[in-house]
Amino acid sequence: QQAQYKFAWSLFKQNQDDASTEAFLALLDGLLVQGGALRPADQLARAEQELADDALRALAITFAANEGPLTLQAALGRHGPAAYESRLYAALGDLYVEKERYQDGAEAYRAFARRQPMDPQAPLLLVRATDAYAKGGFASLVLDGQRQLAEGYGPGSAYWIAHAGQVDAAVGGAIQSSLLDLARHHHALAQKAGAAAAERDAAIRWYRLYLEGFDSSPAAPATRLLLADLLFEGQRFEEAAVEYERTAYGYTGNPEAPRAGYAALVAYAEAESRAPQSRRAEVSARAIESALQFAAAFPDHVETPGVLTRTAKALFDAGDRQRAEAVAQRVLALGTRADAGQQRVAWTVLAHTYFDDGRYADAEVAYRELARRLPVEDPLHGEAVERM
Repeated sequence: QQAQYKFAWSLFKQNQDDASTEAFLALLDGLLVQGGALRPADQLARAEQELADDALRALAITFAANEGPLTLQAALGRHGPAAYESRLYAALGDLYVEKERYQDGAEAYRAFARRQPMDPQAPLLLVRATDAYAKGGFASLVLDGQRQLAEGYGPGSAYWIAHAGQVDAAVGGAIQSSLLDLARHHHALAQKAGAAAAERDAAIRWYRLYLEGFDSSPAAPATRLLLADLLFEGQRFEEAAVEYERTAYGYTGNPEAPRAGYAALVAYAEAESRAPQSRRAEVSARAIESALQFAAAFPDHVETPGVLTRTAKALFDAGDRQRAEAVAQRVLALGTRADAGQQRVAWTVLAHTYFDDGRYADAEVAYRELARRLPVEDPLHGEAVERM
């Protein structure tokens, strides 16, 4: 190995590029490859690792002095496949970055990802490409790098599917941060006056892709809430309601759950008011179920009395008298937490339900309570008395 290294170095010092390159590659074959596969780094002795590092740097200098990745690829074409190919591109990229040639460095990293997109090192080199752009201050190229990583290796990609979503922790972390950065970038643009709808759609896409792959991450509840808010702002109310519900009830210990649960009801109300007549009953039914879920999950919430009151009326109007009665009873069970108006609605629902069911003794009590709570001049007072 020492002789091979000194032989390669001698050729390198004489500027015999092709010959020195082949000699260094032969050295790396012996150092880094075993049984046709890459030797684990922890199996290399210190002297072997130092030889390999020196060889990789000499090769990087040779490639950089010529045409960079093109020269590297030509060398491998002559030499044949190398299990350590990613390390050659990494060394070249590192040399460029060290010399503050950040775009060249990023291109070297990306060149390997283009050649071997399914290699486990490919996404890691894309991360280094993005870091190189960041060091150079190329903000737009940073976003391009993050987009390439997210699309090429994130949820739904061939790489992600091949690994069944169980990607390397470093890769997964980089994909997560890239997806969030892209989503927040487009979200911020969407908030500006006169922003195109395309910016909102882009943010929604990246938020959804993040949640597709990382719904169990600590950032998922807040991310889904941002997605829901963005859908609401775009007047996609039914979609917003679904995401608010998932935020409210899909995560344990989410401090924003009550806010999300109530926002779902607001979104359903907007959706129902805009739905065509053919779908209005369907949207109303979903809103009712969401309201009941909210009341069950957050019984002490300040909005719960109003939510139950509106739900009792909605059920009554929909002809579901049995559940309307049960919810109205829940309103009255709240006592003074339900205001006078809410109690009147509950008694109205109960009175009419009892009357229509022929439960006249109960109806008489309910109408009496209702009449007692209504001004004499109110038309509903006269109706209550007449029914009584």
